[in-house]
Amino acid sequence: MAVIYDAINEHENSVEEYRCVLTMARNSIQACTNGDDLCLVPVLSNRALTFQRANEFNKALPDAFRALYIVTHSPIKSTLNKELESSCYFVLGSIHDREGKTSEAQTFYKKALSIRQEYLPLGHSDITVLQRLITLL
Repeated sequence: MAVIYDAINEHENSVEEYRCVLTMARNSIQACTNGDDLCLVPVLSNRALTFQRANEFNKALPDAFRALYIVTHSPIKSTLNKELESSCYFVLGSIHDREGKTSEAQTFYKKALSIRQEYLPLGHSDITVLQRLITLL
């Protein structure tokens, strides 16, 4: 429901749904009961984007950096982990871009691009989109 609320610009309802999901995960997913787990990364990243769309950057950045911290400190090393890490950098780039902090946005987008180039083939649409974003800044 959080994504739906966000799509119809009901950001407060979206944030509440993400809060409920985080609580549910902490109460029912074994890996989350004692701390942060990779399964929380998409929830935190999406909530960060919700805060971004509501222009609440002071709330967006902690979620985005927390998601990045979780994924970069995970002992799991896989393509999925790399995708999550790249997505976290993309979210940070997006937040900074929306906030008008072009230099910081470009740094995060470049990091996302660098990671995606490690596992995606040349010419993949994700790589092309990131290259265009960086060029347009």
